[in-house]
Amino acid sequence: MKGKYYRPAAGAAVALTYAAATIFNPLTLRVLAADLVVFVLVFIWRQKSESILWSAVRLLAYTLPYTMIYSVGTRVDNNFPLWPLTLQLSLVAYGLGDIVSLIIYSVTGAPLLTLPLNPESFGWYTLSTLSVPVAFYAIFGQEGMKYVKAAIESMRRKSGEIFEHAIPGITRDIEWNALLIDDKSGSVKGLVEPGIHYGPLKGISSSVFPQALLEESRDTLIPLHGCGSHERNLVFSKDSREYAKIIAREATKRGVKCTPLEPKVARYNGWTTILLGCTEKPLIIAFRRDGSEDVPCDLLGDMARNVIFVDGHCITTDNPSHYGLRDALQHALMMVEECDSPRCCLVKVNISDDLMREANICQGWIAVYKQCCRTNCASIAIIPSNNVERSAAPRYWEHLGERVHIITIDDHSCIVDETNLGELRWSERLASLIKRLETGCTPSNCSLKIASGKKKLRVWGERSFYTLSKLLKRAAIAWKIVIITYLIPIIVGLALLIESLLD
Repeated sequence: MKGKYYRPAAGAAVALTYAAATIFNPLTLRVLAADLVVFVLVFIWRQKSESILWSAVRLLAYTLPYTMIYSVGTRVDNNFPLWPLTLQLSLVAYGLGDIVSLIIYSVTGAPLLTLPLNPESFGWYTLSTLSVPVAFYAIFGQEGMKYVKAAIESMRRKSGEIFEHAIPGITRDIEWNALLIDDKSGSVKGLVEPGIHYGPLKGISSSVFPQALLEESRDTLIPLHGCGSHERNLVFSKDSREYAKIIAREATKRGVKCTPLEPKVARYNGWTTILLGCTEKPLIIAFRRDGSEDVPCDLLGDMARNVIFVDGHCITTDNPSHYGLRDALQHALMMVEECDSPRCCLVKVNISDDLMREANICQGWIAVYKQCCRTNCASIAIIPSNNVERSAAPRYWEHLGERVHIITIDDHSCIVDETNLGELRWSERLASLIKRLETGCTPSNCSLKIASGKKKLRVWGERSFYTLSKLLKRAAIAWKIVIITYLIPIIVGLALLIESLLD
């Protein structure tokens, strides 16, 4: 069942199950009353949901296994333990609400879920209620909980503003650079390295920048990924859109004619470098065939002022090595030669939704840039993905050969959780499309310009990046604990139920 029939059917199934459980054991009404308390506290009082009815169904479905075990168990044994259920309701009250919601639930739920004359039941209830905040604070700490709450709320509301406001950030002067191509067709196109990182997650911070730049420039400026990592995320998505608007407006105004260079591809110290653009400030794309990720800007040193550096991001690795990069860049700069007859072409095409899904591309476009000097050419295919899967990269290299090099822009605009990392997968259709685009991209005489500018922007900074990196590792542990916390009580409850039935 899909579409409009899914939610009504799911709601009906949950409602009928609870009705059956209530008829079987009227004490189930106490559980429903406790569910109602949590529902009112979290989803109505705290306004933590856009769909009240669907939130109610999901909450009931979440506690359904415990309700069924409780309904049967209390019929067999009046002292059947309730702490598995109270633990889950505490988790919802605190995890989706806050400490105030938890306190109110704890006080209100006590007479509902414990017998007034049963001190042992009340003790287990209190312990299960307190264990949730204690466990979360032990894992994340006070500062970490602020980020966790903001992340949960942002995902629930499908809006990143709450998470963005949780990041303190720092103000920095960010420099952008653009290589502009005038191929005499009447419109100037270009490649932009904006000096920021496109993260962290879908719709949050600067993950919106690539699409915003395309929209503001009417598809004439293509975003690239330079040096740095999440410390260069912009704090606010609204700043990302405004920054894209500034670059789209200023790039053509600031463009200064430059001397074209002869495009070259070189391999040195384990690095591949692609030399494009102009002699005054060459655009150098660098990557390793054993994997490259987020080259630190400090590693570039003084060269950062003299080149437009682009990280190729063309094969995923868990252990990126930056050894030998400076020497490889110096080697590339030594190869710079003027070109007196440059020819260029830059094409961007939209791709279908099914090809996006097949190749796991974050946005529905790809671009190809080709620069030639006489018969010597170099071509790049720009893909809006987070990186390239390790198994897919060699297949693309084999299919495309040396005629065109895939680079990705480290796009985080489709990353929501660990199930959708946005890494480019192997797609024969995409590889064939890239090859056709490169072949059809016929270079013509062109004039090249370099444009640059600076803007004060609020970025994450190293401290926020370090804190959130640490929290992400702890979150993986916390998520496992949540899963275990959900499953083990069910197993224990079933075991106790079987034992009670056998007795």
